[in-house]
This record gives sequence, C-alpha cells and structure tokens, in this order.
Amino acid sequence: MKLILMAMFILLGCNLNSNKKISEVTVLKDNISNVNDSIDNVLTKVNGIDTIVLKESYNKVDIEYNDYLKENLKLVRVNFKRINSISNKNWKSIIQKDYNISSEGGVVSYYSNEKLEKITVRNFAETNQKLTEYYLLDDKLSFVFEKWIDYEYPIYDETFSESENEIVEQRSYFIKSKLVHQVNNQNCGSPFASDYLKEEEKRIIYEFSTLIKYKNSN
Repeated sequence: MKLILMAMFILLGCNLNSNKKISEVTVLKDNISNVNDSIDNVLTKVNGIDTIVLKESYNKVDIEYNDYLKENLKLVRVNFKRINSISNKNWKSIIQKDYNISSEGGVVSYYSNEKLEKITVRNFAETNQKLTEYYLLDDKLSFVFEKWIDYEYPIYDETFSESENEIVEQRSYFIKSKLVHQVNNQNCGSPFASDYLKEEEKRIIYEFSTLIKYKNSN
C-alpha cells in the first residue's frame, strides 16, 4: 500500500521523462490491503494547496438515470458491481506500469484473477486530472467509467484552486463490443446521437486496445 501511495504523490509532484524505461510492479494479494479504501481520503500538495485524488469505484452500484435500456444493461451493471467490490487483497495479481501520456505522468493498473477483469488509468496534467476504469465481461469490454477534473488555472499558477471545480463523470456501456449507451452527469442522462456514439466507440475501443497491448509490452 505504501508503494502505491508513494507513486500517487510522485506522479503529482514531478514531470516524468517519456523516454524513461517502463517500470512494472506486480502486487501480490497477501502484501497489500484495499487500495481503494486507502486513496479515498488521500490529500497531496499541488502548489501548496490540498488536492484530492479522484476515487476509484469500490462497492458501488451503477446509477440508473432512467429506464432506458434498463433490462439490456442489467448484466453490465451486475458485473460492474461484482468487480468493483473485490478488495485488492482478493485479486490474484495487480500489475502497475508507468503510463506517461500526460505532462505530469500517469499509472495504469491491471487487475486479474483467473483472467483480466479490470484496468484503471490515472493521468495527471497541468490543467486536469483524469481517472478511467475499464471493466471486462467474458473477456470483452463491458463498462467504462471516466472521471475528470478540469482546472481553471494550471497547477503551477499561484491562483490554482481545485475547490470549485466539478468532477465530470461519464459512463459508457458496451454489449458485444458495441457502445450501446453513454451517460454524462452534465446532461442529466439524455441519450446521445448515434453518430456521436459511433465516434465515442472508436475512441474508447482504441484506448482500451492500446492498454491491452501495453500490458504485454516489455
């Protein structure tokens, strides 16, 4: 747990070199407690200001904004609840790698028992912070939960403050590798246009596929 928390602080405090050799840590279930509990109240200093790290889902039930596709999405929601209720000590392995796609660094975590079931990605930048959770069902992408904060000022600006910035949450639901529904807490659950969903499907599947390849890279 100390290793994981230390990584969080380092990522916020320094700009990682993109040419740096990939570091990988396999966390054994007997050596850690639940990291989702441990980061819930983590505060770190950004320009001398307390900043909350976005929370991973733990023991959460998906929000049903309306009855649209309720029955169709039942398995997706049940699977989301099942996976996010697994404490870290009950995973067979958790593999972490540096993931430097933003200015202040990032980390990707792969959660597996008999097979890969969840991927989380944290990215920190000068003007935002983002957490993305990918959930698999029958070895296929099932649910994606994206959370981010956009800062009004860069973190190096003396007027930086995160207190008034709203956390945006976006949920994407997949059935047989197809994006069938997406909800954003900024639009009160209103359905998106089909053309927009197609573009979002391409984006999310590309990002997910990149993470799968990255897991298998040296």
